[in-house]
Amino acid sequence: MDVLAEISQKLLNGKKSVELIKERAHRNYFEMNGHKFLQLSVRRFCEDVCSSIETWLTDVGSDSIVQNRLAETVKIKASASRFGVHFA
Repeated sequence: MDVLAEISQKLLNGKKSVELIKERAHRNYFEMNGHKFLQLSVRRFCEDVCSSIETWLTDVGSDSIVQNRLAETVKIKASASRFGVHFA
């Protein structure tokens, strides 16, 4: 199952909170005192999102409608600076 679909499904199945953490464990589900939450490592979540996007781009590579719409979107470029990304 796609990572984003899995997370969405878990949230729809009663998990009310998502806790973003700097490191350590990833994709853990906890229930404490009636509170349910999903714990995600920010770094690993971002890696999962990027991986899912790469898979999706491969899957829609021959879809001309999607490719035309992608050509019209904002471009995100990695920055040599440590201060974030630049939008073109």
